[in-house]
Amino acid sequence: MLHNSSGDEAFNIAMKLSEVIADSDELNQSLKKFPPVEVSKLSYNRVGDAITLIWQPSTSIGEISYSLVRKENSYSNDLTDGVTIYSGKELTFTDSNVPKKILLCIILFFCKPYWCSFKSHILMRR
Repeated sequence: MLHNSSGDEAFNIAMKLSEVIADSDELNQSLKKFPPVEVSKLSYNRVGDAITLIWQPSTSIGEISYSLVRKENSYSNDLTDGVTIYSGKELTFTDSNVPKKILLCIILFFCKPYWCSFKSHILMRR
């Protein structure tokens, strides 16, 4: 059944199976083949010392979470490379602890169980 399905349908089948068969390496590998659909836009508004980040949701079905990682002077390579300033399911976040006079890179990671991707990044000098 899983081999004949594609995209979100196959992911849903694999997720339902994982609730019953939690220790299957083959099933866990199958789940890793279905990344979330990219977030279409990340933008920001600066008001005083705060930066509000706004993004469009991923259109993937299933549970999607978002994380914003801020790194000074270079891009973040993954979720642990920098300071996580937000993690959750909302589509906006206000960062009021923005370092000043530094080049910042903020990357939005969007995650399904077993898979995280990133698309959008913002570079800014404060």
